[in-house]
Amino acid sequence: MARMINLHNPPLEPEAERHYKYYQPAILTRWHQFLYVAGFLYPYAVDAKTLPLPKPLHVLYFPLRPFLWTWRKVSGQEK
Repeated sequence: MARMINLHNPPLEPEAERHYKYYQPAILTRWHQFLYVAGFLYPYAVDAKTLPLPKPLHVLYFPLRPFLWTWRKVSGQEK
């Protein structure tokens, strides 16, 4: 072992962060990989901050999730 890196104390070195980003999902079982990817499709609280909707329309956050995510990335709101 050449060196040890604590993954829970950001900021990480870019090389370590890139490796961990791909390593973590790779060690999961197929079912857990499916759940990991499906978690990105589930609306987050930041979606409600990006586009506030009335309570009866909250179900629309599911189909709008990719668009809201893209909007935050393009507009720079994510930082």
